[in-house]
Amino acid sequence: RLELASFDLCRTMPVHLPRPLYVLLAAMSCGTSLPACLLQIDKQYLKASSVQQVEAKPTAPPLEPLKKSRIAISDFPVHAPVQLAREGRTTIDNTTLAGGPLTQEATGLRIDTGSASFALGKKVYVADANGSYVFATEPELLSIQWHTHFYDARTGGRLAFIKNSMFPLHHVWEAAAYDPVCPTQDSQGQSYKNVPLYSFARLKRKPFKFYTQWTLERYKCDGSLELVWDISPRYWSATKVYYNFFEPGTVDPVATLDETGFLSLPYGYNGWLTKHEDLKLFALTTLMMDLSMEYMKKQ
Repeated sequence: RLELASFDLCRTMPVHLPRPLYVLLAAMSCGTSLPACLLQIDKQYLKASSVQQVEAKPTAPPLEPLKKSRIAISDFPVHAPVQLAREGRTTIDNTTLAGGPLTQEATGLRIDTGSASFALGKKVYVADANGSYVFATEPELLSIQWHTHFYDARTGGRLAFIKNSMFPLHHVWEAAAYDPVCPTQDSQGQSYKNVPLYSFARLKRKPFKFYTQWTLERYKCDGSLELVWDISPRYWSATKVYYNFFEPGTVDPVATLDETGFLSLPYGYNGWLTKHEDLKLFALTTLMMDLSMEYMKKQ
């Protein structure tokens, strides 16, 4: 009877009251068994107050979605230009960029790079094989490190923050996500407008190479880097750009990136990604590659 009485009373009492005051007010309903009643009330208070209010995490406001939703595509290939590995394994610590799903089959993307280019940045759009825009970039004007936002073209939701690390011997592009790889990952002071950023991936151009080559690495929970893709030219000599993406230990590439024909408008690339890969990470990587090539031109 005491348990039921004290429980009903505790449900109506504000838990934010100081513990002694809470117990004292609730004790007014106690009968003859005061010690037992007080003990039960105290237990109920501790149980109710154990549910902690988690402070809301600050979020960056979304960008404006693209006003144009589609691009006319009539020449997109029906399959990848080379045989791809059956499936990939790019997830590290069971995470993907912005919680995105893995590809369920070989998936094609059109990277439209013929948009506005600025002194310190560039707008790039990514469409699916049917021509619907899915991702885009928005540069911050007058940013020495080419600060660029990677976002969902349909909703404006921010996916990653890109910057050039300004290494003198080779180009390094860092991508930070808005969610940590794991609960213990520290932002290390990175933020955008007071919103924490967490290191997610690094694209690095290999130095002292006759042909332009890159590596894409992912940050692990402990802050170390793990190789995801080794990106190299498909041919020794070509008038256009053709790249294969290899995972460590694989013979067949898991992805490709091919420059579109000279007469294709707007100018860009066709990308293919095999099954069980992080589509957002692939799109982000192709955009960082294009930014790196644009940066090299302007140097």
